[in-house]
Amino acid sequence: TNDSWDIMKLKCPIKKNHGLFKTELHNKQIVYISGEEGIFELVVPDKIESPWIIKKIFEKEVSDLFYYDVDNDGHEELATIEGFHGNKFNLYKRNENAWDLIYSSVLDFGHILWCGKLAGIRGIITGSRRSEKSLDFHYYDNVTEKWEIVNLDKGCGAAQIEVVNENDKDQIFITSNAIGKIELIEVSQ
Repeated sequence: TNDSWDIMKLKCPIKKNHGLFKTELHNKQIVYISGEEGIFELVVPDKIESPWIIKKIFEKEVSDLFYYDVDNDGHEELATIEGFHGNKFNLYKRNENAWDLIYSSVLDFGHILWCGKLAGIRGIITGSRRSEKSLDFHYYDNVTEKWEIVNLDKGCGAAQIEVVNENDKDQIFITSNAIGKIELIEVSQ
């Protein structure tokens, strides 16, 4: 045990939460929490005795979220699954006063949201746990100037994934309680 640890209760007005994402923004550690009440930004204080800054940044019901610079313009986009384990994957770009929807795709019991590079291409992996139980990679094709979807798997109904990027291939580890298996997908560069 560590006697120097104190447990602090943060007053974040969210009751039904699900998503959690940590990042660094403007040299500050930021934690984002999503749920039925929207998305809240929690700014980790520089000193332990300083107060946390907590503010609501998104109004819609969101189960999962991810910040990632999908279009490589130096600004992170906001990827969401809306509503709670909902039927929409949405990608937003922040303007000065609002979030502009730049891409949307249908899910069925959305449960997976991951952003990063796959085979050297920036994009987003989404997963549905109903119907086809698909796992898909969404990316913007600069040549066609359209969003493309590559199906990675059908029937798995992924509960969680972890992506490992290596020099010559990427590995996607998938846990699925729908089929009672752990799967591995390898994608070549």
